[in-house]
Amino acid sequence: MRGDGDPELATILKLVKSIFQAPAALIALFNDEQVSVIQGDGLFQAGNVAWRDSFCGWTLASHNNQIMVVQDTTKDARFADNPFVVGEPFIRHYVGAPLVSTSGARLGTLCFLDTKP
Repeated sequence: MRGDGDPELATILKLVKSIFQAPAALIALFNDEQVSVIQGDGLFQAGNVAWRDSFCGWTLASHNNQIMVVQDTTKDARFADNPFVVGEPFIRHYVGAPLVSTSGARLGTLCFLDTKP
């Protein structure tokens, strides 16, 4: 799916970017093999990301469905050597909220990113 594929999702992402004054927001869905960014606005566009490189995977790893906030990725052992931190787009701040179905299935995340802590 292209990053501009769903106008309703695009509106949500633009709203998230505006509220938090962030350069990027995205919606990611998960399967056993990869993370699929189904809609992105800003630094990330639609496409697949390996689990090992995913910030969103850590959001879903928590079993309490809480929002995950990483103030400075360079100071967090989980992300300090991540390719998206040490290279383009140089992510420094991450906030992700789990997307959970009414039956409790963990589907993915809605998140925003910044290049500043």
